Amino acid sequence: MKNLRRVLILHDYAGGRGGAEHIALELRHGLRTRGIAAKLLTSTADPWEDDVAPDSTCPGRTDRFRVISETWNPAAARAVARELEQFQPDIVHIVMFLTQLSPAILSVLDAVPTVYFANTYRISCPTGLRWHAAEKVCAAEPGLACWRHGCISPLGLLPRMIQSRLVARRRDRLNRVVTPSHAMARILVRHGWRIDNVVPLTLDDPVPRKHPFSATPVIAYSGRLVPEKGVDVLVRAVAAAGAALESARLLIVGDGPQRAALEAMVAACGLGERTTFTGHLGRTESQAFLDQAWVQVVPSLWPEPFGLVALEAMFRGTAVIVSDAGALPEVVGQGGLVVAAGDVSALAETLVEVVADRGKAQTQGEAGLTVAKQRLSTLNTSWIDQFVNIYVDLLAAEWDST
Repeated sequence: MKNLRRVLILHDYAGGRGGAEHIALELRHGLRTRGIAAKLLTSTADPWEDDVAPDSTCPGRTDRFRVISETWNPAAARAVARELEQFQPDIVHIVMFLTQLSPAILSVLDAVPTVYFANTYRISCPTGLRWHAAEKVCAAEPGLACWRHGCISPLGLLPRMIQSRLVARRRDRLNRVVTPSHAMARILVRHGWRIDNVVPLTLDDPVPRKHPFSATPVIAYSGRLVPEKGVDVLVRAVAAAGAALESARLLIVGDGPQRAALEAMVAACGLGERTTFTGHLGRTESQAFLDQAWVQVVPSLWPEPFGLVALEAMFRGTAVIVSDAGALPEVVGQGGLVVAAGDVSALAETLVEVVADRGKAQTQGEAGLTVAKQRLSTLNTSWIDQFVNIYVDLLAAEWDST
């Protein structure tokens, strides 16, 4: 059997702007610490700091022509082919590829065992969300329904459908398809995808709380400011609680296209003086802010593939309230509180219950920390080690087939 020596990681974006980027960087670091040579190839669409720089790049776009390049990016295919020739990886691991690298990369992967770790629903949905405002989870097949639901413009629909066809034509190049949760796996299976493994994310180096709870209640959110994250639901819930939460402050860590609308909503609800928008922060700085929180809320409306921020909050010992969207209940288990996605009243009531007194919030946070530690102990192996096992099994299967 061929030994596992080199892994090439492919991802649309460099830097640390989101959860998928964190996964790509952690994977590279984790493989290297295990004695496996690992390289990360990304597009140049996003900037990056020197300490998280990719090892190789291809051109990427953020302008209105991205819809064309994400359909077929020949420069990405050439960059991957060059790495296959020069680096000679034993395994290729794809994190995301349908917003920059494009299906073109699949055309050069026929000779290398390839693992795809799905982190969005893009392989079955042009927006990658499997959600639109009228429904909790969109069950429609890609096509005219995407336009009718207002998810995509008529001009944008054609290239996305072409992209979908190109992926379908080359999906056999993805030798193993893996998801981070059973909830995500079920959705993809319903739309015709074979899921070979479920690998829940773990925190190999969880960041403990370094600062005490704030003296007054702090309700925190951390993540992108986009409609599917449901931050507006959180704002309305705090406002709906009225006097019961009048001493609480709202901390919103993150940035995104919905920020201006959320700031206007906060002002209209009379919460302006009690709300802080931090903008995008680095990991260390954001953790310092989140240490203040009595409770962290993940009010997502779309079916979250995992929800790493909830797990991070649990490891900090912070009480967690999540919506029932996607994998969030699966992630928190008995260590968090779950409310119906989009239910403002239910979220308001649960917030009041948690921040009624400091001791109760601490008790709930300690319960979450216990569950998080138990889960890590039960898995008995990190998510990176689980992928190493998948690589080894795949190499053995490839060897046997030849």
